Amino acid sequence: MTIVLRYYLKFLYYLDIVVKWFCTFVAGLMAAVVLLQVVSRYLPIPTPPWTEELARYLMIYMAFIGTSTGIRKWNNISVDFLLMKLPPKIYRIVLMLMQIVILCLVTYLGILGLRVFPRVGLRQLSATMGFPMLVPQSAIVIGCFLMALQLVGVLLQPIVKEENRV
Repeated sequence: MTIVLRYYLKFLYYLDIVVKWFCTFVAGLMAAVVLLQVVSRYLPIPTPPWTEELARYLMIYMAFIGTSTGIRKWNNISVDFLLMKLPPKIYRIVLMLMQIVILCLVTYLGILGLRVFPRVGLRQLSATMGFPMLVPQSAIVIGCFLMALQLVGVLLQPIVKEENRV
């Protein structure tokens, strides 16, 4: 069992590297698109109408997919003032319960997206770019899937560390 968990955690490590590179690429692309939009306003050429919409969709992809990296490191924004006052054993239990609740919410959101987005997203078209809205909506499903994978890894990490101590 330990070998499977180690391979799963190693897979998550490499998946996180891919996600970081993807987000870096998307951030650069988004910066280029916004720069094109700003520069084209001051030039005597027509401003491309699709730049604002593309930048928005790139930001959505970067946010949803990049969140899995924050979950892996468990450094998301949170108020843990009260949690830090708890005894260590109760703190670990409350933290694990929070992670399980978040895993359930992310899984539910991903499943809901899988059910709703294909029906709705294929009928709606992007305002200026003309592609189906399923393309930007799929960022939510992909991001939820990646977040769920990383949350399972966060939940399993103490088990692997405990087995290594024995």
